Amino acid sequence: MRGEALSEPEGPAERVRPARLLAGVAVAVAAYAAAGWLDFDVADPGRARRAIAITALVATYWLSGALPLGAASLLPLALFPLLAVQPMAGVARGYSDPILWLFFGGFVLARAIERFALHRRIALRVIGAVGLAPRRLVLGFLAAAAVISMWISNTATTLMLMPIGVAVVDRVHADGVLDARHARRFAVALLLGIAYGSTIGGIGTPIGSPTNLVFFGAEVYGGLVADGAPEVSFVQWLLAFAPLSLVVAVFVWLLLTRVLFPLPARTDDEAAAMLRAELAALGPMRPAERRVLALFGATALLWITRGGIGPLPGWVELVGLPRDSVPDGAIAVFMAVLAFVIPSGAGDGSALMDWRTASRIPWDMFFLLAGGFAIAQTLDASGASVAFARSLAPAVRSLDPVLALGLVVLSVTLLSEVATNVAIASLMMPVLLATARAAEVDPRVLLLPATVAASFGFAMPIATPPNTVIFATGRLTLRDMVSAGLVLDFACAAILVAFCFAWAFPVLGIGFGEVPAWFR
Repeated sequence: MRGEALSEPEGPAERVRPARLLAGVAVAVAAYAAAGWLDFDVADPGRARRAIAITALVATYWLSGALPLGAASLLPLALFPLLAVQPMAGVARGYSDPILWLFFGGFVLARAIERFALHRRIALRVIGAVGLAPRRLVLGFLAAAAVISMWISNTATTLMLMPIGVAVVDRVHADGVLDARHARRFAVALLLGIAYGSTIGGIGTPIGSPTNLVFFGAEVYGGLVADGAPEVSFVQWLLAFAPLSLVVAVFVWLLLTRVLFPLPARTDDEAAAMLRAELAALGPMRPAERRVLALFGATALLWITRGGIGPLPGWVELVGLPRDSVPDGAIAVFMAVLAFVIPSGAGDGSALMDWRTASRIPWDMFFLLAGGFAIAQTLDASGASVAFARSLAPAVRSLDPVLALGLVVLSVTLLSEVATNVAIASLMMPVLLATARAAEVDPRVLLLPATVAASFGFAMPIATPPNTVIFATGRLTLRDMVSAGLVLDFACAAILVAFCFAWAFPVLGIGFGEVPAWFR
């Protein structure tokens, strides 16, 4: 998933930043004034302008770090009611969206995987299976990151692979396995491969990135499903976008190892020996690891088969329940609770999970998602989304479909370089939904590519937590990341647009020029 550390290291106390707090207020005032130029088709435009101002304030605090992320994400819950934008009961619905419980349950399961080092074993086996030459090592780390981040946090994936990657990089440098020039290229390519693989994998499943969860929220596509839109099931998303993860991963690997940081193809015996030693040190799989793996596998199986596969009905229908009566969040929470019940097999009476471990899920990301949902719902209810959409709708309606979608995708991709992808998705989804209505196109044409594009952002250390984690190792420079990342931003935006028209839209039954009956 984009953006969540499973635990936060202790550090110095968070500082009060008066200048940044005041800057947020100034941005909010400027946004309120600028919103006066918008054409509001509502009875109370002042309410919509206040919604925009509060959104600008929260977004500024998200970007600047004026407040801790979780604290800034609680501001909508207070300010929307205080400034008569939305009653608190309405705002609170965003903080109880069912998608949040999918997030919660998934992270508890991820904590169980991490608790018994199962993630480390999986990563090492994937790497060993790929091969141990310099280019293959980069591919191994990138593939391991992509596969694991399809199911757990991309930040957690990066954090678990980063120490192994740094150890390999340092060993290669210390032992002179490669000459100095190739050793440095290897270091940069391998570490960027971990960061980029963690980001790429998250787009392949609905639970792989919080931006995907924003799409499924009740204030975005979830609301359209309630109005009759077809559900995008776990399997449909997997079929539509997992191939994109594969295509982008291969492209990134080739770009890193053949173009940006060319590497030799010969076998690296020192790195090979270290990885084998690392895997051997883990010993045989313990009972707790086997049980966590079984629980996680059962959860993934329940997610995948809930809505059926092809002509086969899902298990929900087979037990006689309505198809949409058991959301993925309920499955995640139930399986997470089971982790507190299933014995670990360690002989001390412990379970696979305890509350002390589970409570260290990234609550700041939980509240960031919740605040994003509340903002999206309020912008829509106040009429602000429609006003924004009117400025974008003419371009979407008049441009060639490929160019129109390219404009949306590239805009979201570049915005994700300077803001958290969850914030970008939360802010853009209601605008694009209203744009689709004004431009008279299927909303999925804009929402789905924008959701995926919000997970991109390869150039800046602040763009994604994986970038931040890797940059903090000190093994690469800002120039390394920016030069590689900007190429990927534009290339991946183009790949995404082409892929949507060639594969994802046909798989999901979406036509650009068609307005479905449920959206009229």
